[in-house]
Amino acid sequence: MTGPTAYFDDFFRWTQEQGRLLEAAARSGAVVGLDFENLAEEVCGLGRAQKRAVQWALTRAIEYLIKLEYSPDHLPRENWEEAVIANRFIAGDALAASPGLKAEIDFERAYRDGRRMAMVGLDLEGSGSRALPAACPYTLDQILDEAWWPVNRRGLP
Repeated sequence: MTGPTAYFDDFFRWTQEQGRLLEAAARSGAVVGLDFENLAEEVCGLGRAQKRAVQWALTRAIEYLIKLEYSPDHLPRENWEEAVIANRFIAGDALAASPGLKAEIDFERAYRDGRRMAMVGLDLEGSGSRALPAACPYTLDQILDEAWWPVNRRGLP
């Protein structure tokens, strides 16, 4: 996938392909005067930045979904829901613009990091975090689904 259509269909894949093409042009010496090596690195970097943003948004959404599911605390729930919604928008928009990113996301790491952050918060509020599952109980589709919310294990609405 290359060219202007690819730019609009899957920005991440486009950045990676354009970076490879710039590197190939630099090796061939076909065009003189452009800093192909650094241009290629910067173009690929755009895709990597988008990947990091999606990874972070999923990590944060997972953190707050865990808190919503396991915390007995009523007070911060609205803030946590707002954080989940915001991170769903960030991740969902980026994945819609760059479907190729879906295969690049380290979902296990997003869960591990989100779980670790949720554990800190749950321990600070005194509710404990020992009951958190080692493997992610949520699917990517659930995390991105605006209508899906985990059931609170403490009976909160």
